[in-house]
Amino acid sequence: MRTSRLKATVACILCAIWFCAGAALADEEQDFSLSKLSVADKLLDLVWEDLDQDGLYDILIIHRKGLEPDETRWISIFWQAKDGGFSTAADQSWEIDTLSVILDTGDVAGDERKEIVYLTADAVRYYPIDSDRYETESNILFETAGLTVFPSKRSIPLINFARDWNGDGIEEVAVFKFEGLSIFSPDADGRYTSENRILIELDTGMGSDYRHSRDDRTMGLHAAFGFPDLRLVDFDNDGRVDLIATKEDRVIVYRQQPDGRFSALGRSQNARRPGGEGGDG
Repeated sequence: MRTSRLKATVACILCAIWFCAGAALADEEQDFSLSKLSVADKLLDLVWEDLDQDGLYDILIIHRKGLEPDETRWISIFWQAKDGGFSTAADQSWEIDTLSVILDTGDVAGDERKEIVYLTADAVRYYPIDSDRYETESNILFETAGLTVFPSKRSIPLINFARDWNGDGIEEVAVFKFEGLSIFSPDADGRYTSENRILIELDTGMGSDYRHSRDDRTMGLHAAFGFPDLRLVDFDNDGRVDLIATKEDRVIVYRQQPDGRFSALGRSQNARRPGGEGGDG
């Protein structure tokens, strides 16, 4: 029986940071700085990236506050100063949308800065960035249903789904679905109206914790869905990156077409094994 709750702890992160203050420095002027960053409770993940495109790398920390069952997920932002240092306390900190399932950073507003993007069960949303400050109320980028239907109170994976998928210099947004992957591209007005549907077979599992049912009881059911790793490689040496889905020894190649879209159906390739050539041509 729990008689008391422990006070919140503070996670301290020591970062050895190479910095360039303002414009790029000559080799002899490069230096290292040791910064101590503090966030409350449990560190979940960290992003080291130039979020506001000022030429300086900033730090985004995902962390968890509180104790079960009242845990909450938080974002804390540490902006790098021109002298290369960081504040010990976060410059910004806010609770992540409780409906968010996975998270990424990417330029989805067309302003070259890195918005914080996340997927819910029925939409892609983002936290806008204005100069050197994020808005803590999110906007809808577009609505679409996917397999990211169950948010966790304890974690939120960082997945690189907002990126330049086809190498055209524009960042697209990929949404994981039960039938595969959909890559959405912005039109001339910045609206994500073009959908490239790619059929990818998921690993699925279904089972129960009990072997036999009884007349007075319907046994509990559990399900698992596994999405393969995705890689961007110019598989056929035509100057365009192709999408390759890999899972253990399975390799499926989705070639990029001249219009920048990936083929909906992939071609299976045999993974190379030690002592064998592999591949089917």
